[in-house]
Amino acid sequence: MLSNSVEGYGIRLDDGMWGGWYRVVKNGNVMEQGYAPRFYRTESEAQENAHHYGLAKAERYFHRETRLVSEVNGNP
Repeated sequence: MLSNSVEGYGIRLDDGMWGGWYRVVKNGNVMEQGYAPRFYRTESEAQENAHHYGLAKAERYFHRETRLVSEVNGNP
């Protein structure tokens, strides 16, 4: 398991942005968790909302770059 990660379920839009439930893990500890636009708590919830954005399906979101959390929240 990665010691620094961002994980959650969401859908990826054409602009490359993600949204929904996320959790930030640093050095094995959960430092932050919450909601960002277009993220969802479960994969099924993301699937149900994917059609709203014209997507066929939702995708599992997992990335070790914690900077993505500030990006999806609109902070560079």
